[in-house]
Amino acid sequence: EALAAGEKVIILYPHFTAFEMAVYTLNQDVPLTSMYSHQKNKALDEQILKGRHRYNNVFLIGRTEGLRAIIKHLRKSDAPFLYLPDQDFGRNDSIFVNFFGIQTATITGLSRIAGMTKAKIIPAIPTREADNTVTLRFYPAWDNFPTEDVEADTQRMNDFIEERVREHPEQYFWLHKRFKTRPEGESSFY
Repeated sequence: EALAAGEKVIILYPHFTAFEMAVYTLNQDVPLTSMYSHQKNKALDEQILKGRHRYNNVFLIGRTEGLRAIIKHLRKSDAPFLYLPDQDFGRNDSIFVNFFGIQTATITGLSRIAGMTKAKIIPAIPTREADNTVTLRFYPAWDNFPTEDVEADTQRMNDFIEERVREHPEQYFWLHKRFKTRPEGESSFY
């Protein structure tokens, strides 16, 4: 409905184990914009990129291109931005907000990108079902987002992701070491 109304859309899409399968299905019908981190293994990188471009309607922005490239593309494109912000990217562009009661380095991009593009935030969570199918559930668009408080916006995002993880903890992609970067003086979790 938001896309049909001509609105910009950011799909908040945390890393659950079914994220690749669900996005391939979604991308058959909906053009998407997303970010991509090139892999160190060139052969693996080529295979991943080939798979992600299989429907010829995805635009990938290299993670090293940064926020400016995202904003520029979103302003000129009608495709929703598939945004996976729940990784630890270190201290740069991150703030510490709670995730499962632990101060967690979290990027503030969702609030910043939404503010610069006037995009609606529509969360989507992929889950694996007992019959080996995948369900992609879309949640209502967020009201009053972003606010003037980037920290509160970032906490809201983490709270939403935590609520979904608590529903299916076994399906969250914990391999990303979400608590790797610690506040000054705290010892490593890993």
